[in-house]
Amino acid sequence: MDGVGQQSGFLFADSRMRTLVAMAERAAACDSKVLITGESGVGKDLVARHIHTHADRASRPFVVVNCPGLTESLLESELFGHVKGSFTGAYRDKPGKLQIADRGTLFLDEVGEMSLRMQALLLRFLENGEIQAVGSDESVAKKVDVRVVAATNRNLAEMITAGQFREDLFYRLRVIHLEVPPLRERPDDIRLLVAHFIERSGRAVTIDEEALRAFERYRWPGNVRELQNVIEQTVWLAPADVIHLEHLPPAIRTAGETVLPSRERRTRVADQLYTALVVSGYSFCVTPRLQAFSQLPGGPRLPRGFPRVPRRGSRRPPAAAARPAAAGHRCQPGERGRRGAAAGGALRSCRSHEPAASAGWRMAPTRGCAPWNRRRACQPGRGTSTVRCFSRRAR
Repeated sequence: MDGVGQQSGFLFADSRMRTLVAMAERAAACDSKVLITGESGVGKDLVARHIHTHADRASRPFVVVNCPGLTESLLESELFGHVKGSFTGAYRDKPGKLQIADRGTLFLDEVGEMSLRMQALLLRFLENGEIQAVGSDESVAKKVDVRVVAATNRNLAEMITAGQFREDLFYRLRVIHLEVPPLRERPDDIRLLVAHFIERSGRAVTIDEEALRAFERYRWPGNVRELQNVIEQTVWLAPADVIHLEHLPPAIRTAGETVLPSRERRTRVADQLYTALVVSGYSFCVTPRLQAFSQLPGGPRLPRGFPRVPRRGSRRPPAAAARPAAAGHRCQPGERGRRGAAAGGALRSCRSHEPAASAGWRMAPTRGCAPWNRRRACQPGRGTSTVRCFSRRAR
């Protein structure tokens, strides 16, 4: 672990974390807004506090607002304050977090959970720095000097596409963008963090090499917070002063069988789809359609009544070429197509009957028929959509 660093609660040996801390210190020298992104549990709050402690505002308040922990009405009152009598329970004037953080730093944790209305109110404050308490009738709004640092574990670009996050607010917040890498992408930090959490527990225990390798193999979906909880559990439940592999939780002992994150599951399904198309000879032609994808492990289920390719050995009609309908054949009332002008107003025979009539098959109701037997009686736009199937007729 060459170049181990420890600053403002950070313990790092990975080069990516070293670069992140250096960027955070450079961002602290100005008053620009900062957006911190990363998965849950990577320590985005520590990065925000690191920026505040290295800035000129370090002697002023550092105010934290947990956005998903408050409803829309309470969040508005929490940020901007309210006056007495503005709503039920408002028995006195209360200053908002923006007033408390004046000349300091306001940390908006999980800003992606804000409603669209609250995003619009926050955008107005970021544009002019003015706030107005809930229920206030003052014509002149108060101005405050607050540096805003926001953090989220959501993909804001995807939320903008889905209409769940304002694009103008996104560019207002992302003046400086810092992304905290997940723990699985910086394995050099794991041993350092393990030693730190064991020391902080206050119990004199050690961990053997095999258990440390298991920690490095595990993907840590909960990141540093999960590692801290696992160490705390293992230290106090271990029967001896040495932690072995069998003392670890089962999910870490069998690290190769853990559930992959959703992004990696999508990648695995895409790889399986590619293998099915290129190696196994599946296709998305007219007949199989999406059955190739549905047969893959974890693939989507096809809708009810969707055409499917029959399995090998199943009983199905022979693939007969389409020929004119047999002599004397007439469509049933529910199977008749529209009158054709070329036929002088005579009823047109159903297109779906042609292969069946030439091969000696008759039309029968679909109730109780196998999915591969179902066919549309008429082409779309050329007649009714009565569903029938082919079943063999004894001659």
